[in-house]
Amino acid sequence: MAFELGAPSARDACGPVTISDDAPASYAVGSTLVSYTATDVAGNTNTCATTVVVSDTTPPELTCPVATTVQAGEGLCGAVVALTPEASDACDGAAVTVVGPTAEELYRPGTTEVSFAAIDGAGHVVTCQTSVTVEGVEPLRIDCPDVIAVNAAPTECGWPQAVSADVIDVCAVGATVQSDRDNFPIGTSVVSFHASNDRGDVADCATAVTVADVTPPTVDCGIGAGETLFPGAFPTSASDACTATLEVTDVRCLKGVGTGNAVRFTEGCDVELQGGRVVFVRSVPWDDDGVAVEWVASATDPSGNNTTTDCTAAIDLSQVDTDSDTVPDVSDNCRVVFNTDQSDLDEDGVGDVCDDSPSDGIAANGGGGCAGGGGGGGLAFAAAALGLAVLLRRRRVA
Repeated sequence: MAFELGAPSARDACGPVTISDDAPASYAVGSTLVSYTATDVAGNTNTCATTVVVSDTTPPELTCPVATTVQAGEGLCGAVVALTPEASDACDGAAVTVVGPTAEELYRPGTTEVSFAAIDGAGHVVTCQTSVTVEGVEPLRIDCPDVIAVNAAPTECGWPQAVSADVIDVCAVGATVQSDRDNFPIGTSVVSFHASNDRGDVADCATAVTVADVTPPTVDCGIGAGETLFPGAFPTSASDACTATLEVTDVRCLKGVGTGNAVRFTEGCDVELQGGRVVFVRSVPWDDDGVAVEWVASATDPSGNNTTTDCTAAIDLSQVDTDSDTVPDVSDNCRVVFNTDQSDLDEDGVGDVCDDSPSDGIAANGGGGCAGGGGGGGLAFAAAALGLAVLLRRRRVA
């Protein structure tokens, strides 16, 4: 700054005195030392000095950009804007520190208030405010597929949970919305979705939910669960989360031969279907060959899923106990009459309870199913007493 110093005084006994100084034309902020020199006519000199202190008491000037309204960028949750305030100072010129968002910034939807500050070399601070308003942000929408297809769990006849759809919102990446209902049955149902955000956007859509039953029924041949009394039965059953219709077919009796192969065996081995159960209605002839029963169980659920199982049960003749007296037929002296004590007074091999003359000492060779009897003595047996073992279970799923 320009500053006019007062004139110093000087005198000399011999004549006039000339005064000179080194004062600058203007003074910078801070302290400046100014020296004066007095010279008489004889060339004698004397000096003195003073200090000029200049203080900066004026704050800088700061001008904010005017408030602006911009359109949001494509695919952006807002707009990228760079604000440039103008700052200056009488002492520092343009060398003023500006504090605030002067680089490019992403401004979110709506109005954002922005503040700037300018600081000069003396520490004086001045501020200003402006605003950025962002409009035109893409509204949210729901990505509503034509069909939402799901497969029912093996234990469910439908889809118990709600389904979800993606929400497309540039300000909420990865958002989803739940359907307005749950518990969808097998087949096709209509479902709706609703979404909104804090910007006031609202979106709705409707689509179809298709639930497929892809799990076939389970078939239980019933082997090992026979009835306790003759005629014995295998209660074949089917289970499915959506119910199933069971059909039992191709029931037959097989007799094992020495080669290990199986051939059809019908004499004295009758099996039939009674209410979907495989039932033995007449005994098999007694011999040392194994006997097996085969049948086909086919179950179909309402969606057409099918399971077909070949059931095979082997009869362990050594464990057959027709009269349930705990004595296997193979050693029972009266197989059709309960006789736990196996009493045989005449020791003819026929138990007293089925011997017409238990003390005559004559061996019986008649029928009646007793030991020593003839062809009329087939073995009646109960499934629980057969000692059944599964020979083969082949499962075919259609």
